[in-house]
Amino acid sequence: MKHSFFGTFAFMAGTALGAGTPAADSGWPVYGGNAASQRYSGLAQIDRANVATLKEAWRFDAGSGGLQTSPIVIGGTLYAYAADQSVIALDAATGREKWRFHSGVPGFQPARGLTWWSHGGEKRLFVASAHYLYALDPESGRPVSGFG
Repeated sequence: MKHSFFGTFAFMAGTALGAGTPAADSGWPVYGGNAASQRYSGLAQIDRANVATLKEAWRFDAGSGGLQTSPIVIGGTLYAYAADQSVIALDAATGREKWRFHSGVPGFQPARGLTWWSHGGEKRLFVASAHYLYALDPESGRPVSGFG
């Protein structure tokens, strides 16, 4: 059974976020699009002249339920919550699942607690599950030892 848009992630062919281009890194790095939460991307690949020609590039079934999440895209990877409150990492160009993390703590929708941190060579994906905060290795999806 197909789920509504709220239970799937769909990307359109020709968009920078789904094209695997360097622009994918700057497309949607934080909740709300940017630090000011303007929900706007300055990417110019889609305009009034070509919007009618867009086609779906991929679709990912995030499970059944009332999914409410705000994915972020960093380094060509889309990070988001699935309907079961697991955190997923998808290849933004293909929609292929890279990893999935579930804390084992039952969560509730909406789930918007994803944020990115980096300093020097260190990178972390911070995620919330109920009243817990996890620091995940963004490459593997495993919790960072020594955090919390």
